[in-house]
Amino acid sequence: MIQLPDRFKILLTFTGIFLLILFFPALYRPDIFLSLNKKDLPGFVMRLQQINPDYIFIGNSMLGSRINPEYLYALTGKKSYLLWTGGAASAAWYLMLKNAVLASGVRPQSVIFFFRDTFLTEPAYRTGGVYRRKIKFFSTDNETVLDSLLRKDKSLKELCYDRLTDLYPILDINSQQAAAYISAACIHSLGKIFSRGFEISQVNALLDFSNFRQSDTDGDSAAAESALHYNFTAALPGSFLPHMIKLAKDNHVQLVFIRVQRRPVNNMPPVQSTALKQYIKELDSYLKQENIVFHDFNGDPRITLDMYGTGDHIDEKKKNLYTEIFAETLRGILK
Repeated sequence: MIQLPDRFKILLTFTGIFLLILFFPALYRPDIFLSLNKKDLPGFVMRLQQINPDYIFIGNSMLGSRINPEYLYALTGKKSYLLWTGGAASAAWYLMLKNAVLASGVRPQSVIFFFRDTFLTEPAYRTGGVYRRKIKFFSTDNETVLDSLLRKDKSLKELCYDRLTDLYPILDINSQQAAAYISAACIHSLGKIFSRGFEISQVNALLDFSNFRQSDTDGDSAAAESALHYNFTAALPGSFLPHMIKLAKDNHVQLVFIRVQRRPVNNMPPVQSTALKQYIKELDSYLKQENIVFHDFNGDPRITLDMYGTGDHIDEKKKNLYTEIFAETLRGILK
């Protein structure tokens, strides 16, 4: 047996430790705690097939805090399914429509999107960091539209960071997110012990870490506001909106877009800039041309400040009231 000199043993040991330190973060996958893996998507689609809802809602916590599907069934006699995850934006919504709703073969009467302001034409918004794992969950191995739009809207620095976080996802985890993953892991493990499964929406409802006001508030920060683009005509071609509409038309599915009202100020609807008003006007005109239903709840006198909880979220105690208002307003669609 060849005896290595001590200096080579030390070098090999050092190299081994260095490689372990280098590659250990790449083995750490916090997203498995929430089962956000592409291999789980078929199971998710199967559950959608089993429910076979009349209406499918897509959105983020703006949707989750507003609509009670059980109460909506009592009001309309129609089954609804809420497809949402905290912080989701247009990239995730496009994938939810394409790879969950349409891939399931379920053809609901309507697919209803809840959104705020210009989020429909912000393709790269909430596609990095922890949101990338949510996008991956609803992705297939071939997402040409997604890849094309995100590459076009991201800088070289952002693209490099995305590749780096693919290898080292721990880079995206802050203390608050880590607490969410650990808590979700405990819930997931206990669910297995007691043969009780939890869906993404249920974990969101239990934890709602991704919607904390400090880190996200589902988009109420000044940084998010400054990133919004108000030129609808310029933003439309590079957004997911035309692709969502084409998918719906190709599959004979009616789309409905609902703009939610942000938190009132002094019990008055939030003031809108001239640019935002023009954006909504152009969005409305475009959707009408495409024969798409659009309703803007901004300024609705029935939606008052006392209905709100944190940020733009509706308080849990007022969710049924909001569901009633929604059902009354959209009664021509919900039939």
